[in-house]
Amino acid sequence: MKNKLSIFVLLLVCILPLKAQEGRLLSVEKDISSSMITQLYQDREGIIWISTEDGLNRYDGAKFSIIGKDKESDFKLRSNYVRRTFEDSKNRFFITTLNGVQLYNKVSGKFTTIPLYLSGGEVVHANTSSIIERRNGEIWIGTSGYGLFKLDETTDTLFFIQEQSLSLDHFIDNLFEDSQERLWVLNPSCIYQVKNNQYIKTYLEGGLSEEFTSICEDSERNIYVGSRHNGMFLYEEETDSFKSIPYPHKLTVTDLYLANLEEIYIGTDGNGVKIYDIQEKKRFVVGKSRIKSS
Repeated sequence: MKNKLSIFVLLLVCILPLKAQEGRLLSVEKDISSSMITQLYQDREGIIWISTEDGLNRYDGAKFSIIGKDKESDFKLRSNYVRRTFEDSKNRFFITTLNGVQLYNKVSGKFTTIPLYLSGGEVVHANTSSIIERRNGEIWIGTSGYGLFKLDETTDTLFFIQEQSLSLDHFIDNLFEDSQERLWVLNPSCIYQVKNNQYIKTYLEGGLSEEFTSICEDSERNIYVGSRHNGMFLYEEETDSFKSIPYPHKLTVTDLYLANLEEIYIGTDGNGVKIYDIQEKKRFVVGKSRIKSS
C-alpha cells in the first residue's frame, strides 16, 4: 500500500500540476479515502479526480473532498470501488464503477445512472473497467464479463447497448483509440486491433496470461503496451507485431502515461515510477525526469 501511495504522490506533483501547486505529503487518514488508487484524472477545470477502491476523491489544489458517499440515492455512487472518471467533448462527466456507469453533475452533486443493455434487452450492472470517446464522438466502455458497449444517444434518455458486431472476449481491461482511428482492446491474455468497427487481428495470444494493463501512443505514432508479467511492448508497423522492450529486471507495469514528447511515465507495482526515454533510442531512465516540480 505504501508503494501505491508513493506513486500517487509523484504523479500528483509531476504529471498533473495545478496552478501554483507545491509538492506535499498526502496521507490516507487525512486526505484521501484509500491508498489503492485505480486512476488519476484531471478535468478541463484543472480539478484532479482520484479514483480508488474505496471512494472517489476530488482535489482542487487546496483541499480534498470525498464524492458520492451521501446516504441519499441521488448523491450516492453505485459502488465505492471506482474504476475510471472521464469528461467527454460535451462536458459530461462519467464515472465507471464495479457496478455500472453514472453521470455526475459537478454543480448539483447529483448522480444519474446510465443503464447497460445486453443485446437481448436485459439490463446488467457490470464491472466497467474502461471508457473512451472515439474520434467520431462515440462513447465506448469496456466491461469485465460482458464485453464492449456503446452509448446510444438517439433518444432523450441515455443508455449503453452491448456491441455485438465484434466477436471479442468479454473480459476487457482497457480501450484505446490511436491517431489512425484503430481501436486497441486489452484483454488479460491478448491484445485486439479493431478498425472500422471490424475485428482485424489478435496479438500476443497464447501461453501464460500477460495481464495487459495499459496502452499509450507517442507523438511519432508508436504504440506501447504495459503488462504485469513482462514489462512493456512496442508495436512495429512494419511487421504488424509487438516486441518486448528489454529491461534488466521483472517490471510489473500498472499504468503508462505520455508525459511529454520525450518521456513516458511508467507506474509499477513495487518498483515506484520509472521513466521511458522516447528520444534516447528507447532506453529506460530511472529518476531523471525532465519534468521539474516546484
